[in-house]
Amino acid sequence: MTEFLGFNPHDYMAKIKSHEEKYTPLQKGKYDCKVIHAGEHVSKAGNRMIKLEFEVVGPTHSGRRLWEYFGIWGDAQYNDIHRQKFTAFLSSIGCLNAASMAEYKSKKVNCYIAVEGDSNKIVSYSAIEIKKISGDDDLPF
Repeated sequence: MTEFLGFNPHDYMAKIKSHEEKYTPLQKGKYDCKVIHAGEHVSKAGNRMIKLEFEVVGPTHSGRRLWEYFGIWGDAQYNDIHRQKFTAFLSSIGCLNAASMAEYKSKKVNCYIAVEGDSNKIVSYSAIEIKKISGDDDLPF
């Protein structure tokens, strides 16, 4: 055992090997996700940002987590790009007029994922399509 750690890292090697898939990037594509956290964040450089955390809910890789950071305050050109992407996210979850970030929690959204090196990047968002059930046209509401 490594005394300063308080545990023996060798005891965890089997767990790491059995969970290797969990630590590899998701494949490029569209994933149904749910917002599980939204809040303000400060980068290492001291810049204010919005941090979103998503949980993949389907069609595959349920339970995996994705993160997105939006630097919407500060440098105008950099922020313009982030503001556009953040607005696309808000539009996708129907929260363009939200009073607080708490309204984003549990909202579902399609996240389009790219692979960059050994990690994922969310490249765009879209609303999750609600599938129409045949015969819906006959409903009175």
